Amino acid sequence: MQDFNTSGVQFVGQVYEPNLEAIAALKPDLIVGGQYEVTADNYALLSQIAPTVAVEQFTRPIWASHADFALLVNRQNEANTLKTRFDSRLADVKAKIANPGAITVSFFYVESPGKLNAESDPQIPYHLVFDSLGLTQTPNVTAARADGQFYAVPEAVSFELLPQFDGDVIFVPYWDDAIGADIAALQASPLWQQLNAVQKGQSYIVSGEAWFGMSYQTLFTILDFIEENLVNKTLDASWEPAP
Repeated sequence: MQDFNTSGVQFVGQVYEPNLEAIAALKPDLIVGGQYEVTADNYALLSQIAPTVAVEQFTRPIWASHADFALLVNRQNEANTLKTRFDSRLADVKAKIANPGAITVSFFYVESPGKLNAESDPQIPYHLVFDSLGLTQTPNVTAARADGQFYAVPEAVSFELLPQFDGDVIFVPYWDDAIGADIAALQASPLWQQLNAVQKGQSYIVSGEAWFGMSYQTLFTILDFIEENLVNKTLDASWEPAP
């Protein structure tokens, strides 16, 4: 991001799987991780390397966890700058959407071959942006939230239930820098091809890495994509859920 150079950042493991050897090799003064990276199982080992703090994510907006991190490393001004930029960008995009509540957005992913899933957690970055813009969520997401559920469906479901994931606009993520066989199978499904958003040319395959990161960069990426595809193009928002 502009003014925030992260080119020197070194990756030290995967999501949920920090590499303790790689962390130790950096000889850090402080270790900070999310609650799924700093756990009861590895806290003692991490603390032998350096003082260790877990910052809670996912249960609150990105800017809240970033504010805690900024406080730990005395970078509150930088955190405030990012929040101000996000608020300004959000307001700019929202002002360009004539009636955001009339647009129903759907975001789901292929969890395994022939199986779909969708998260309903409002703190997931894409949901955070959708809600902040005033866009309407699909009925399955709305119902799951009302029941306090993290997922829009209790478990991964087959392509046969694709109609439950329809809307005016559909987003489906891919991972590993390539649209693989699972996405290709989804797009080849007759039920996919019958979805309103697909037939209207309003379905998008997006980068999972870019849309799932718990960062301001993720929020800006999603806003940019929405501006390009929901604002700068003629959008058909006539879809209605089946009774």
